[in-house]
Amino acid sequence: MGVALLLLSSCKKEGCTDSDAVNFEEEAKKDDGSCEYEGNVLLWTDCDWCCELEVRIDGEYQGNTTLWYTSEPFAPNCKASGCISATLPVGTYEWSATEVCVGAVAVGFFTIDANGCTKVVM
Repeated sequence: MGVALLLLSSCKKEGCTDSDAVNFEEEAKKDDGSCEYEGNVLLWTDCDWCCELEVRIDGEYQGNTTLWYTSEPFAPNCKASGCISATLPVGTYEWSATEVCVGAVAVGFFTIDANGCTKVVM
């Protein structure tokens, strides 16, 4: 019985040991490569003639926006109201914005970095 206890106590719990990951496991003592990360995106427009934009990320509806901001370097912060913001897993995504009044469509791509804030002008 003493041998069995010795073997069990020498095993290290595996899991994600990076505290910046969304699936961080405080009890894990050995990293198993399972860490997952997220970041934020802010989609905004500098189109002052647009009446309303319908925004999609990878084809999924995110919301409508009617506010606009002046061009860079005056981009809003990542949690600005009136813009479309989302928290997504690290990766590359396609965005589309349809101007509701005239039907014009703009499309582009953005990349989410771990714990970052990606700002996209539509």
